[in-house]
Formats: sequence, structure tokens, C-alpha cells
Amino acid sequence: MEILGGALDPIVTMLVCIGLGGVFVSYMLRNESRNPKK
Repeated sequence: MEILGGALDPIVTMLVCIGLGGVFVSYMLRNESRNPKK
């Protein structure tokens, strides 16, 4: 199980980073469309 966990750790970390990045980007895009820059 330790070997499996060690192999899955980078994948889980990458997925979490991509998930957080997607949420952040979508939030920024919605914020931009609500408050357009002049």
C-alpha cells in the first residue's frame, strides 16, 4: 500500500492543483465579466 500511495501522491496533487486552478480561473472570469475594466 505504501508503494501504491507513493505512486498516487503526485497524481492526486496534480489533480488538486488543476482543480483549484480551474476554480480560481472560472472565478476570475466571472468577476471580470461582472466588473469589466474600462
